[in-house]
Amino acid sequence: MTRHSPAPWVMGIDGYLYDAEGVAIAFFGRGNYETDGRLAAAAPDLFEALQKIVKDELNRRAALRTDSPAAKFSDARIAAAISALDKAVKEGGQ
Repeated sequence: MTRHSPAPWVMGIDGYLYDAEGVAIAFFGRGNYETDGRLAAAAPDLFEALQKIVKDELNRRAALRTDSPAAKFSDARIAAAISALDKAVKEGGQ
């Protein structure tokens, strides 16, 4: 897997998203570019936080009975989080 551009990412007032080295990595020049850009700028932090949440949830899940409602709820949350993480790292993002 190729690593993403170095974080933190920041949204410039010019509509470009910049990485930690000041390299423009995306352009959000139309529509809701300020809010879209802020969301994109938060992506590295969100990705890292979601990885930690999945790890913690997997540890918590291990202590639950397999057939319990809490286990089923946990399984659904884990699956949704892993799907989002996969979308961020897999070719094509599908």
